[in-house]
Amino acid sequence: MTIRAIHHVALHVADLDRATAFYAQAVGLTRLPRPKMPVNGAWFELGRSQLHLIEGRADPLQSAVRGCHFAIEVDSVEAFGKRFEDYDVEVIKVTRRPDGGQQLFFKDSEGYVVELFEK
Repeated sequence: MTIRAIHHVALHVADLDRATAFYAQAVGLTRLPRPKMPVNGAWFELGRSQLHLIEGRADPLQSAVRGCHFAIEVDSVEAFGKRFEDYDVEVIKVTRRPDGGQQLFFKDSEGYVVELFEK
C-alpha cells in the first residue's frame, strides 16, 4: 500500500462565481473540466494536484496562518506578491522560514488563508 501524493484540496465556498474568478484571475490557476455532479463546483490545476471549489458553504469560516490553511509551492513569492497588488489581494504576512524558504500568506475571496512558499 503506497501513498503517492495529495490529489486535491477542497474548499467549501459561499460564492462559487466569486471564488472561481479569484482563483482564475488573481492567482492565475488553470480551470479543469468537471463532471456533472449534484453540487456545483469548479476544479483547478495545482501542479500535480487540484483545487476543488464546492458551492454551498453557509457556516462561518475559520482559517488562519497557524491554523486551517493549505500551501502551494511557487517559483517566486515576490512575483506573486506583485501580482496580488494588481488584484487587491489581502496579503497577511511575508516571512522567511528558519530553513531559508520564503512564505507569503494571503486571504482568498472567501476568507481562506493560503500559503505560497518558495524553497
